[in-house]
Amino acid sequence: MSTLTKVFLVLQMVLSLLLVAGVVTYVNTNDYWKNLATTSGEKLSASDLDNKRLRNENNSIQSQTMVALNQKDTVIQGLRDQIAAAQQQVAQRDGQIAELTANLGLATTAQTTANDALKAMQSAYAERSKNYDDLRGNFDKQQKQLVEANLRIDDLSNTVDVTRQQSKFYGEQVAQLQQDLAKANSILKQNGISASAQNASATLGGAPTVPVSAKVEETKMIGGVRYATINVGSADSIDRNMQLKVVDPRSHQFLGYIVIDTVYPHQAIGRLEGPRVNDIMPQVSEVRSQL
Repeated sequence: MSTLTKVFLVLQMVLSLLLVAGVVTYVNTNDYWKNLATTSGEKLSASDLDNKRLRNENNSIQSQTMVALNQKDTVIQGLRDQIAAAQQQVAQRDGQIAELTANLGLATTAQTTANDALKAMQSAYAERSKNYDDLRGNFDKQQKQLVEANLRIDDLSNTVDVTRQQSKFYGEQVAQLQQDLAKANSILKQNGISASAQNASATLGGAPTVPVSAKVEETKMIGGVRYATINVGSADSIDRNMQLKVVDPRSHQFLGYIVIDTVYPHQAIGRLEGPRVNDIMPQVSEVRSQL
């Protein structure tokens, strides 16, 4: 065989070996790539599923984001509305504060004026109070004078009443005495006896000639003198100017004298004299001729 043939045979064998090796390698590589393609396909399917899930989640997130954005816009708008309302209220309050400030200024001015007026009124009231106190003092003084005048009038009225009663009594006594004197003169004339003034005079005053036991019915002040009324009179032999003793029957103490001024049939009035005439009590103190 020639060298060239040998070379061709060698090349053929090398090529055959290369072919076998290439076929084997191709077969092995083909399985690998097939498995790799299968694995890649599965991964791709899984990736597609993940992509779909992610897209769905993305869409959901976008929807939630849109809702949140809408809610945020709504909240922002509400806050803006509240801020606008608050600003409007602030403006209104500023206006009210300005009005109140103006009113406060007017009120302060009015209060100052009122305080001045109050001071003037207090001053006038103090002056009127002083005038009232002066008038009240004058009125009380006049009332006291009026009471004293009324008491004096009462005393004078009582004195006038007593004087009238005495005058009446004296008139009656004078008339009676004139009648008695006329009778006595007639009797003396009939018997031829001359009547003289000394024989006709009567002794006045002194102690009673008959026992007397009476009670003080009433006491009163007349013209600064204390008088008493007793429950015996001319029917009990009581005469004018008769002096009787006044005692306290409870302690049997001597209180003073009563000098009879006016006599009635069953009563007599006299002035009180003695150390304890102020202790003489109506319906209690007794009048006696002897202690």
